[in-house]
Amino acid sequence: MNRYVVVTTYPAQGSRNIGDYLITQSLISMIEATVGEEAHVDVIWRAAPWEEISEVILSADHVFFACLAIRPEMESGVYPFARKVIESSVRYSIHAAGTDLRVKDNMDLLETMDEASVIFLRELALGSRIFTTRGVLTQAFCRLSGITAARFSGDIAFYAPEMYGIGFRAPTAIRNIVVSDPHRATKYIDSFVCLIAGLRSLFPQASIKVALHGQNQEIEAACTGLDLDTTSIYENPGGGLSIYDSCDLHVGYRVHGHVSALKRRKVSYLLEQDGRGADYGLTLSRKISVPNYLQFVRDDGEKRRWTTRASVSPPQQLLSMIEQDSINNFERFEGFDQELETISRRALEAVSAAIYIDPTLQQ
Repeated sequence: MNRYVVVTTYPAQGSRNIGDYLITQSLISMIEATVGEEAHVDVIWRAAPWEEISEVILSADHVFFACLAIRPEMESGVYPFARKVIESSVRYSIHAAGTDLRVKDNMDLLETMDEASVIFLRELALGSRIFTTRGVLTQAFCRLSGITAARFSGDIAFYAPEMYGIGFRAPTAIRNIVVSDPHRATKYIDSFVCLIAGLRSLFPQASIKVALHGQNQEIEAACTGLDLDTTSIYENPGGGLSIYDSCDLHVGYRVHGHVSALKRRKVSYLLEQDGRGADYGLTLSRKISVPNYLQFVRDDGEKRRWTTRASVSPPQQLLSMIEQDSINNFERFEGFDQELETISRRALEAVSAAIYIDPTLQQ
């Protein structure tokens, strides 16, 4: 019958984060590549009411959880209908699960998650036909949490068969720079301003455009003050990421800005904001990211309370790397395409295995 369901993390009614849309579309593309374009794929929000989606779920040949968001309160808040899937006879699989571990804190990584969520995750993993993770930090968390089915694979958003065999080509000149916007903008303003100033100093002839991956009024306002152009790529989820087609360099804060540039074989650097960024920084073999986590600082207001703010040191560090790389013709990226191609192929293999693990599905 070829009826499939993709459980998405794309918040169509919220921030409209275009990275989550990319994840969803990548998985749909792999399903179609496996069974043909005649596949019927329904996309449902991860927290949709069960009574609205039960018929679609229960009639599916397979349910795919796209980049399962491993977060606190997984069952009660993040995936409230997932237990219904576990208790049903529907086949399901988990592809490129990811964590947002509290890497900036002085605490055990496992303490990020509440015990109930870990127990629920184990149950979800037991019934899953395939369970892959998108980063080595997530993979380690799963292993330490007793998720024995988890296998590291990489981010499914790297899926790009059209790029197989195409290597990185160092730009002859840096004319077009795309900067992806930070989450929690008010706390990252100093970091963002420092990054822009540094890029303008390194590449004075370049055009710099800020790509808004989700609603981000604070950064829009800051860009107005900095005389910077912005593009709300989240308003065009199907085509907004094409902004990375013509850039010579991406630098920024969004992991899927980083992924979007790299999969196009564009030079890209990431400032890691949290556990998600850390996962990519630890996973990719090339050193092309720097942690820029929030730090506790004294607020200069009247009450002088402690608050959190991102330091300007990490963007300065990243800029020093970019400066030397530009002198070295970005040789850091030579051969990196082979690693990205491997991630892409593994992602497709996992989807194919999930669908055809039962021989009756091949008839």
